[in-house]
Amino acid sequence: MKDDGKWYVVDSKTDSKYLLDETSLSVKLKEGFSKQAFENYCKALGIEIERENMLGIIDLKLPETANIFGTYNQFKNSAMFEWIDINSYGEFLSYYPNDPCFAYQYYIDDRQYNPHINVNIVWEYLDSENIDQSNVIVAVIDQGVDYTNLDIDDNMYLNASGYHGYDFVSQNNYPLPNQNDEHGTIVAGIISAETNNNVGVAGVSGGWFPNTEGAKIMALRVGYGTYVDASVVDDAIIYAANNGAKIINMSFRADELNAIKNAITYAYKKKGCLIVAASGNETKPGIAFPANYPSVMAVAGIFKNGSNYGRYGSDLDLVAPAQDIYSLLNRTQGDAYRWGLAGTGTSVAAPQVAGAGALLWSAFPDLTQIDVRKVLNQSATDKGASGFDQYYGYGLLNSLQSFSEIVDPGVMPPQPQNLTVSIVSNRAQLNWSSVSGVSKYYIYRAASDVGRYGFEKVAEVNHPTTTWTDNSYNAPTNPDPILFTFYYRVTAVKSNGYESIMSNEVEVDLDYLFKNGSGDEIVYKYKLETNYPNPFNPSTTIIYEIAKVTEVSLKVFDILGREVAELVNEKKNAGNYRVDFNASNLPSGVYFYRINTQEFSDSKKMILLK
Repeated sequence: MKDDGKWYVVDSKTDSKYLLDETSLSVKLKEGFSKQAFENYCKALGIEIERENMLGIIDLKLPETANIFGTYNQFKNSAMFEWIDINSYGEFLSYYPNDPCFAYQYYIDDRQYNPHINVNIVWEYLDSENIDQSNVIVAVIDQGVDYTNLDIDDNMYLNASGYHGYDFVSQNNYPLPNQNDEHGTIVAGIISAETNNNVGVAGVSGGWFPNTEGAKIMALRVGYGTYVDASVVDDAIIYAANNGAKIINMSFRADELNAIKNAITYAYKKKGCLIVAASGNETKPGIAFPANYPSVMAVAGIFKNGSNYGRYGSDLDLVAPAQDIYSLLNRTQGDAYRWGLAGTGTSVAAPQVAGAGALLWSAFPDLTQIDVRKVLNQSATDKGASGFDQYYGYGLLNSLQSFSEIVDPGVMPPQPQNLTVSIVSNRAQLNWSSVSGVSKYYIYRAASDVGRYGFEKVAEVNHPTTTWTDNSYNAPTNPDPILFTFYYRVTAVKSNGYESIMSNEVEVDLDYLFKNGSGDEIVYKYKLETNYPNPFNPSTTIIYEIAKVTEVSLKVFDILGREVAELVNEKKNAGNYRVDFNASNLPSGVYFYRINTQEFSDSKKMILLK
């Protein structure tokens, strides 16, 4: 039968229909028929013999221009074959969950013609390998989450005190939403509603009941109604990062505040969080903040008809289904759970990406946040103009393809192997194994003072060269060096720009005194660095730089301007210095540290959180 332009075969016993593969036949030759004559016959018709198994079953690939039914009839009339099959696509029955809402969740269900994220086979893989997703915590910064809903209660994060997160609006440990504020519950349900539990909806990373658990949802309440309290968003991000969240979802827009940007940088660079945000619902140029921030994945939407939806631009990463999305809703009195039509918007597209990231990280925990973002982008199904474009970004989220690119890279090049580091002539020298089919390699570096996970590209090396020397920093030579740990990774890059995941990591301690690039001449300046970590408990490190011999004073003050500690009060030579500050005897709060010399003064803020 033909339906919507596609041919199907119908099983007369069950009325099940299966999509035909219009370029694939399987045959078995009659006993005694010449194999060479058959091969010549296929060659004349432009038919490729793909494989033959021990039972004599031969799989054939027809030209794209061939008519499957005409070829079938021609074969049938040839008297060469014992039998002939037109191949079709079956279905994995056990990996379509029993959740009542699943029939409406077209964005997950790959049996639908509408845009979907192709997640069913990923569930099968994770379940067959008995891989829990519970090792990945996803923070939902939103209106709060109804964690009493029966369809998500077992997939909620629990802190050491037994709470599911924090309410930054009411300043308590119960991040439940107001009854009419269902936005956060909707987002959480899309990410990790319990899957295959015969209740409610299927979450993208909701596990597979009863075999495996889903990603854990950390509920962080920062608003109510249509209002987001931007003054506490930074606190929520820091809470998420400090309490083990691997992924942070922000399905809202806000003013571009320095506090939020600093918190995002902290979560991304210091803690290695993948941060996902909605691009904004108006279909016009200009990605909304925080989605437009470089360390954040910006997610727009795609409608059922394939048209793009939401704010677009060069900052866009990818799109996910955004129309008529079903998810969990807040419970009402007497209900154990509720689900229904959540609506349309980029707010429901972003959590699909967060959920797909959780699936990927659960199976491949050694990936960095940079890797997860890169894989999700480069494995997306291309939409719109060929390649990246401002309306669809890299394309439509494709969870199955993201797994395929890790297991058996196709679009992406293979991961570089065997990265090593050694000290040669006082410099860090990297070496790695060659990767075939690539044009160059990218060198990434992170520093312990800037951010353990804040890898930045610092060099390119053309293939086939597989060595690189870092001339920006020296191995320690002075008797009292200021040492920092530097981390290196390498990626392989194809000529079309597609990049592999990062290699294994190597590290080395280097002297931070040598920052001039060549190492031949040291030029110092006056500078006061931001302390790290910040926030801290109870100790933090302050780094400063002095341009020439001078008296140096470095003191700490509380928010009322009272001096609470004197860290330095002596003459210093030109150079970089590090001071450790222990605040174990001080209460939580905001403090300031100030440096004074004859020619320079500066101050910075730090936060003590106990």
